[in-house]
Amino acid sequence: MLIAENWYLDWRATVDGYPAQVLRGDHALLTVRSLPREAGRAELLLALLRAREGRIGLVALLVVLAGFIVPPVYERRRRSG
Repeated sequence: MLIAENWYLDWRATVDGYPAQVLRGDHALLTVRSLPREAGRAELLLALLRAREGRIGLVALLVVLAGFIVPPVYERRRRSG
């Protein structure tokens, strides 16, 4: 079954409550493999696991940047103050 939705690594699918394989189809779309004709219910879920990892990286980057910016600003204010 080809679905008109962008494929992303974090897509999960179930068919009648059982996990189904999600693949990339037509270069960028979502495909659920081996969907039987008698399937009663198919569900898609986007579990943003990698986005959470990205947020952790962003916070770490901000902490490092603050480490480079805050000490010189603090020192400059201390000297002029």
